[in-house]
Amino acid sequence: MSAERVLIAAGPWTATLAAMVGVDLPLTVERHIVATFAWGDDDRVPAHGDLPNGYYFRPEGDELFLMGPLHPEPTVDPDAFDERAGADETERLGSAAIRRAPALRHATSRGGWASLYDVSPDWQPVIGEIAPGVFVDAGTSGHGFKLAPALGGHIADLIIGAGTDAGLEQFHPRRFERAGALDAGFGEARILG
Repeated sequence: MSAERVLIAAGPWTATLAAMVGVDLPLTVERHIVATFAWGDDDRVPAHGDLPNGYYFRPEGDELFLMGPLHPEPTVDPDAFDERAGADETERLGSAAIRRAPALRHATSRGGWASLYDVSPDWQPVIGEIAPGVFVDAGTSGHGFKLAPALGGHIADLIIGAGTDAGLEQFHPRRFERAGALDAGFGEARILG
């Protein structure tokens, strides 16, 4: 089987696939958790990102809220990672929320899950042609689902050669060779859920 053009948009497996065409993409894979809690009898707390305490927080339906870390997490093998959120991990997030909003002290843990982020050195997307006819769209660091509707058309134009938005060039992986990392805008807290 052959193809004139190929798009590698495989999240945590993108760097491995790019290596098959001789390209070393500076992507890492991090395991990130989402912890869920049931509200206590207290007032509800609105969605927020708490940069000093390192978490994001948002209501989930009427009965729950969820939280996740805002900072980089340990790197993992995408083919072998624990998909469960550990009690110690959910406890750490819950304690951080209570520091910010003491009314949450009556909330109860309902567990959680873990998934993977494909992360570039500057936590910004990696988009561009990496070898003749081979394109990449990766490194969205947990934001891919939010960015996809806006980026999809631009990436399609890039792949079919229909002209691209000039702003897309800043995301090309060659920026790392030139030490041209993009500013993520959140300092040490690179994730804003």
